[in-house]
Amino acid sequence: MTPVSRMPMKPRQPRPETKAQRFPIVIASWPRHGSEIVQVSLDRFKNGFTIDIRAWWRDARGVFKPKRDGLTLSIAQLPNLAAALNRALDRAAGLGLVKPVPKDLSTAGRPDQFRDRR
Repeated sequence: MTPVSRMPMKPRQPRPETKAQRFPIVIASWPRHGSEIVQVSLDRFKNGFTIDIRAWWRDARGVFKPKRDGLTLSIAQLPNLAAALNRALDRAAGLGLVKPVPKDLSTAGRPDQFRDRR
């Protein structure tokens, strides 16, 4: 049997991260009261994507953990949710019920303060 001529192998490139490996993605968080915060994030559930709005509490070690109650919707519902929240904000502003909100509530620079949910 004659040896098979093969092209030299290229060094294996590291596989790029897939979008699924980077979830959950924290969009925003802000203080709720006491030792709680509200967090908005994009996540995965089974084979789909979700938007999650949830209160988190701080345990004795200072680690934030999600509360059981919250709102998790299919990502397909995000446009409806955004439109409804914008209407609610406009209405509340018209009634003088809300103060100006800071433009950037992102926690991208502080991901270590949230426990790994996977």
